[in-house]
Amino acid sequence: MDGAAFHTEVAKERAPLHNTSQLYAEVGLHPVQQRGEGRLPIVNEKQHARELIDQLPPHQLSAVVGLLEAMLDPVSRKLAAAPIDDEPETEEDRQNAEQSKEWLRQRGGKGIPHEEVLQDLGLTMEDFRCMAHDEKD
Repeated sequence: MDGAAFHTEVAKERAPLHNTSQLYAEVGLHPVQQRGEGRLPIVNEKQHARELIDQLPPHQLSAVVGLLEAMLDPVSRKLAAAPIDDEPETEEDRQNAEQSKEWLRQRGGKGIPHEEVLQDLGLTMEDFRCMAHDEKD
């Protein structure tokens, strides 16, 4: 009997369990063991995630929240999915990077304020906010 068929039989024989951890304990498996082929499928991923979060101490919740936010942020997802830049660094690249580091050192580690860059382009912060808002629509 494969994992899915076994899970169906267990579900038929038992009263509904209120949490997935209880189900896995009933069949003697740890929840992580369910993910492979031929093993029990996760019954309800969201419910199981909630149960795990409920068990975390408060000081670990911020790490989980940060991870979830990064996973849901479209920019973070694009960056994570972007191919690795495997192009070798050229001598020109190294020189340009060193020049930029020297430029920053000469200015005490301070870059150019955003407002100044916008001003050089003939824009205001309000223009910038409007452009950002327009792209979301």
